[in-house]
Amino acid sequence: VWNSRRHLGDTVELDRLKASIQALGLLQPLVLDRDYRLISGHRRFHCIKALGWAWVECDRIEFEDESAIRLANLAENVTRRSLGLYDTMVTVSEIEIKFGTRADRIARDSGLSLARVRNILRVWPRLSGTVKQKWSKIEDPSLEPTFFQLQRWSLLSYSEQNRAWQQWTNEQAAEDLPDEPDETKGTARKRVKRRNGKEIRFMISVQIGRA
Repeated sequence: VWNSRRHLGDTVELDRLKASIQALGLLQPLVLDRDYRLISGHRRFHCIKALGWAWVECDRIEFEDESAIRLANLAENVTRRSLGLYDTMVTVSEIEIKFGTRADRIARDSGLSLARVRNILRVWPRLSGTVKQKWSKIEDPSLEPTFFQLQRWSLLSYSEQNRAWQQWTNEQAAEDLPDEPDETKGTARKRVKRRNGKEIRFMISVQIGRA
């Protein structure tokens, strides 16, 4: 079943939703199209299956066209739980390219601002295939690059974008490294991290305040 959200969420979130459905029932019906394809409610459906329910209430809706179906799914994901930037940009671009849907209709039916939609349609085609492919592997939306960063990268050549992505990745890795105290000098040094067999030494000396 197609869904603009590639990852339904972490286990904790899904467990909370499952517990809520088990305690209160399904407060919002699933939405199906005329061919009984699931359009919205993928996370709820996942939890319902986990609970072993035999049947559940659904709303069957006659959509105008395939574009309307994709927009309904996008709107559901945008409004109910923050949709990752990659998933948002892929879906908006696909609706515009595959179905020829105008930016104003995408904005109107998805809940995104018109300026946001236009920016997505401007930036997405300019990003290199390598950046898109590596970005697609990030499952947690909070770890994605910002739209501002993507806008800046989109003005570079593909080779420059790929280098910018690698630099950004290295910076994220450096931030995740714990400080290693150096008692003799009153400083903390970042541990050396290996990536692809090479040592990457990130910055290094931060003064530690003394009591």
